[in-house]
Amino acid sequence: MQRILSVIAIIDTPTPEGWINQLIDRLEARDKVQLNIVVQEPAGQPVDASDSLSESATHGDNASGGSMRGFRPASGSWPGRLASRLLHQRIDRPRFSANPWLRETLHASTSTQVLNAENCGTLLADCDVVLKLTGTKLPDPLWPPASVPVWDAHLETLGARTEDSLLQRESLNWVHLWSHSRGDGSHTVQTRRIASHALPRQSFSLTDLSRAAWFCLPALIDSRLNWLAHDSDPVSTEYSGSLPMAGRTIDPEVRAAHSRAEELQRRAYHPPARSGLHRLALALALWWSQSVERVRHHFWYEQWQLAFRNDGPDALFHSAGTETTAERLENSNRLDALANGRVGDFVTIDSPERVWWADPHLYRHEDDLYVFFEEMALDADYGHLSVARLTDEGRVESVAKVLDEGHHLSYPFVFNDDKEIYMIPETASMQSVQLYRAQHFPEQWVKVKDLLCNVNLADSTVHFDGERWWMFTNGMSHRSVDERDELHLYHADNVTGPWQAHPMNPVVTGVDRARMAGSIIRDGSGLYRPSQFGALRYGHGINLHRIDRLDLQSYSETTVGRLLPEAGSPWLGCHSTSYLDGVTVVDRVTRRRRH
Repeated sequence: MQRILSVIAIIDTPTPEGWINQLIDRLEARDKVQLNIVVQEPAGQPVDASDSLSESATHGDNASGGSMRGFRPASGSWPGRLASRLLHQRIDRPRFSANPWLRETLHASTSTQVLNAENCGTLLADCDVVLKLTGTKLPDPLWPPASVPVWDAHLETLGARTEDSLLQRESLNWVHLWSHSRGDGSHTVQTRRIASHALPRQSFSLTDLSRAAWFCLPALIDSRLNWLAHDSDPVSTEYSGSLPMAGRTIDPEVRAAHSRAEELQRRAYHPPARSGLHRLALALALWWSQSVERVRHHFWYEQWQLAFRNDGPDALFHSAGTETTAERLENSNRLDALANGRVGDFVTIDSPERVWWADPHLYRHEDDLYVFFEEMALDADYGHLSVARLTDEGRVESVAKVLDEGHHLSYPFVFNDDKEIYMIPETASMQSVQLYRAQHFPEQWVKVKDLLCNVNLADSTVHFDGERWWMFTNGMSHRSVDERDELHLYHADNVTGPWQAHPMNPVVTGVDRARMAGSIIRDGSGLYRPSQFGALRYGHGINLHRIDRLDLQSYSETTVGRLLPEAGSPWLGCHSTSYLDGVTVVDRVTRRRRH
């Protein structure tokens, strides 16, 4: 049941930082959220909106501008700290220029009020959630009544935590959101984690990582408030758990992130203190890794290839009704390639040198099995779509270009409806989701219509549940995040639309599991969603999720498997898969020597 959620945002100035204005814009667009804004009095210390590492180094570790904001000085000798900071500046080569800390005039369409000790009880008493959007601690007299929680990303230390994640070379950079509440008549604050959002850690740039951390906050806070407005607990909606398969834990990164969030609470949200020499050693290791990557790039290039596995047409579920989901998966070959497989278990499909073949989608037409895929030469400006017949032994025949529109195309999702064969390619560069129909299968396609317009969505995948069509598609919380970290749902009575957005959008967030990696897989009454695991690098692995609930009110899933490159393997990762009649095709990436 939907309700109007009353939210009060506490800011420290009528000219808040850019990311705060983006959050306000999103919340004011929600019809189930009523937003009120108050300015804390007295205002906190002025914040320098400069955005450079040199500014941070000049003003010291506590400089509020730039990517070092919120850093707590480490113990130890200052020469070590200074050397590590100078090395950071040499390593840092940001790709994005947008500055989340640049102060702007308040975007809010409603008037603001000044919050002080005298009116605190009146202003905050009747709301559902208080958002603390200040970089300073909330004074005791300004805390709301015991029944009102305060949501906080602890901005005071977010910069320090981002820097620590980079220095430690963690596989994912996590942004956490906490909820604080006080008991009746007590000053004791009870805290619980509301959300953990995974960001990519593939960049060496601390500035880019910091920008991504702040710029993802509007989407993170907005989505959790929206879930709460629809009577869904943010924690359980975010992550319903995973099934242990073959004695291994599926989501160790997620579990570790939750443990780190608890540890952060115990440490007052600061990363562990390190001596100047220790920090210098970590910075030197980071610089060395960056240097190795740059040298390697001169002699090697990365190539995406297709790979094949044939478990036979009988690779279907023959499970008894008494078996658990975990037992059915372990006893089945159908999903074994994704639930328990290894990237090296697949046989490479030969492809030309200096050409990428990626995003495979299988389709059977009459007696032939076809694989559609993205094809892109390394020196090309954009990719096009191609098709080939796939033999039982994994050979491709009659490779042909099927769609080239003068802009980038990928992820050719092919399906049928009412005896027509359709394709939805990825056309995010055109700000639309487009539908094509096969005029002469498999090589001639004509555009039918735009299913969605003025959207930045990718990897759109449709599924018919017998009653309505569902579209799984991926957005981005912000361009600076540099990855598709939001899963959105749409539904329609007909594949041609009109398509309606799900009220819980985005239904999944984080680069660890949001982005689609292929078609929805059906097992009798069960549905499974493959997704990309974007840790360490883009396209590191593939998750398999069991869809627990898919309806007009809610969505939930449970992780049941993951396909990853094994240690020492020549394969660096994989990010898309397609299954049909016992055949599984994935794309995987490796390095090849330049000639």
